[in-house]
Amino acid sequence: MGFDVYGVKPKENTKLPKWIVDLEKLEYDKKWKKIEKETKEHPKGRKDEYFKIKQKWEDENSGVYFRNNVWWWRPLWEYVCTICDDIISDEEMNGGCVNDGTLIDKDKATAIAKRLSEKIADGSVQEYEQEFMSRVLQAKADNEEVDKETKALREEVIKATGDKNIAPVNYPKKYKTRYDKIRAKENWDGHYPFNTKNVEQFAKFCNESGGFEIW
Repeated sequence: MGFDVYGVKPKENTKLPKWIVDLEKLEYDKKWKKIEKETKEHPKGRKDEYFKIKQKWEDENSGVYFRNNVWWWRPLWEYVCTICDDIISDEEMNGGCVNDGTLIDKDKATAIAKRLSEKIADGSVQEYEQEFMSRVLQAKADNEEVDKETKALREEVIKATGDKNIAPVNYPKKYKTRYDKIRAKENWDGHYPFNTKNVEQFAKFCNESGGFEIW
């Protein structure tokens, strides 16, 4: 699962070839049927060419599209909400946590970009990254102990049941209870990264997006 963020009226630094522009006007299924058909006929491989050109275009036009998987997006958006609580509403903050097309208008997107850039320039983002990642490292260390306990319990269950392929959901009740208690100690902070580069990329996207939608 991830979060796809699309610019509403992005700044266009370079243009796409007409054949790709025409493809983008088609409905999703029709577009890919046409690409598949042309891939068989085109000597360069139309599908590979399409992805290569689209990727280059997105790199050159930062306001078109921004994507994070769920692990990267949540800490980034949480940081945005923390430092931009005077810019975006509670409803918009909550909307950024789900894939429902929450709209952030151009003025707010530009203000977010400005605020993030200021925090990068004065070192606040870098300091936040250090503090955040220190918690991540501790969480990962905690989770290594959880994994050790889980493995030891599994060996005990296999010995008791004789089933080397038994899944936790099928553990006998007394073992399943212990398993659930062990896994409940997992520290989820260990799964969520944060770094300054990701913030920089999002700030650039916001600045050139013309407003954006979160899906």
